[in-house]
Amino acid sequence: MAAMIGGSGLPPAARGGAADRLPDLRMAPLTQFRTEFSGGQRRVRFSTIMTNEGAGPLEVRGWRNNLSEQHLQTQQRIYNTAGGSRLAASRALMEYARDGHDHWHIQGVMLYQLWADSGLVRRGAKVGFCFLDSTAWRLSLPGAPQLPRYFMSSCGDTGDLQNRMGLSVGWGDHYPANFAFQWIDITGLPPGDYTVQAKADEQNWYLESNETNNCAWARVRVQAGNGPLSVLSSGRTCLAPPASTARVERQYGDDRYQTAAAVSEDAFAAGVPVAYVATGANFPDALAAGAAAGFKGGPVVLVEKFKLPALAVTELERLNPQRIVIVGGTGVISQYVASLVARFHTGGGATRIAGSDRYATAATISAATFAGGTVDTAYVASGRDWADALAAVPHAARSGGPVLLTLPTEVPGRLQQELIRLRPHRIIVVGGPGVVSDGVLAALDAYDTGGGVLRIGGADRYATAAALSAFHFPGGATFAYVATGANFPDALAAGPAAAIRGAATLLVRAPAIPPSTATELARLNPGRIYVLGGPNVISGAVQAQLGTYVGP
Repeated sequence: MAAMIGGSGLPPAARGGAADRLPDLRMAPLTQFRTEFSGGQRRVRFSTIMTNEGAGPLEVRGWRNNLSEQHLQTQQRIYNTAGGSRLAASRALMEYARDGHDHWHIQGVMLYQLWADSGLVRRGAKVGFCFLDSTAWRLSLPGAPQLPRYFMSSCGDTGDLQNRMGLSVGWGDHYPANFAFQWIDITGLPPGDYTVQAKADEQNWYLESNETNNCAWARVRVQAGNGPLSVLSSGRTCLAPPASTARVERQYGDDRYQTAAAVSEDAFAAGVPVAYVATGANFPDALAAGAAAGFKGGPVVLVEKFKLPALAVTELERLNPQRIVIVGGTGVISQYVASLVARFHTGGGATRIAGSDRYATAATISAATFAGGTVDTAYVASGRDWADALAAVPHAARSGGPVLLTLPTEVPGRLQQELIRLRPHRIIVVGGPGVVSDGVLAALDAYDTGGGVLRIGGADRYATAAALSAFHFPGGATFAYVATGANFPDALAAGPAAAIRGAATLLVRAPAIPPSTATELARLNPGRIYVLGGPNVISGAVQAQLGTYVGP
């Protein structure tokens, strides 16, 4: 079924009369740089201070309707020269942090990035902040209070239905290098010179007097050992990373939600026609959505059932999608999360697509995407495992057909109905007889319109992905995506990105490249390989070996 989700709101227009006293968020120079090994990662740690150098405070009010809601929604209180104030809506959310600072954090207050001269970018782990007057910065500014007005107590407790955070004029909020998540993961990066940048209000969620001066950067030298880093140069302007020239580029975050956001950010420019939102807890909905998303020119963004992850919020904000498709019923994405997601479309609305089970959901996605009927090719993969469907997604998206799911020894009724409606010229069954039986293969032949049923499979998931690639890219390919074949989370968002880049998705093991994958990479001779997942998922040794398959 498909249903419309509530609309999005914009901040109210500034009212006439007294002038607004707007904040001006800036970053103090970055300090206390050092490297360390911790938590299985090599990290760059550093200290930040977000300052307010404007005419009025940054004040944010948060509220929620009941304790079952996992976020506080927010408004910015803007004061004026007559002593009054108004509230402006904000897409920023407060999320309760349990990282050693057990209180409410506002998502997206700062963005931490590190990049190499090659353009390879790493994002920081800290995505939420409780800001307050913790450091006297420039109390000589007009209107600066000589004593703090916003305190740690305002960051609240887990039972809060509302709270207030703020940063006064002339004050700063200091996060020392030893605080939780004050780092950027540099695992696998070689010694050399890197640029680190911190940006306040990365999404411009708050009204400011100047939106262009929110950054501080430092050029640091990373050595092979650990300890303090030399700062070569620094500034308080905003820099842009250079275009990437990396031959093998790793894209990942601390979890599946961050990885999906990173994949989307790299592949899709702002202003996409559509963004698909799916659960990150399981694979069927995201993979069935991937073919539709890639065909329509948009990504898949992953969310939790009752929570909108911080980087999903910032990625939806950046994408600025014309419309949003929420995949799955309220059993996988709650109505509460759907209402938060719906705020990010730019006029095309937010629609939920769901079915009674994974087979029906895949068929319903197909029906909504290919409403006109006939497609050239329909792809059918097992609904019991994720690997074969994952490998099929970019090929289905590029051919303009769906990925539909089947039982191993039976064609589900909803799949039959959708094939009758689609009237595909050809059906490609993905995987060997162990995942989709010969009986199912024979039964599917009743639903094509002359092209027949073709099985593309191999001895295992690695060989099946390689066989799909070889079939669809007989002359090689410019790009290739590589994901682990051991589990689905890091690979869920790969399909749409691979589709728009004309790339296959191939699978590797954490410690080694299977022979079938190696043979296909050598044949493809790609100019660039994208590795999905961190070093704990795909080792540095595998990443280095992948470099040997990149062509000139």
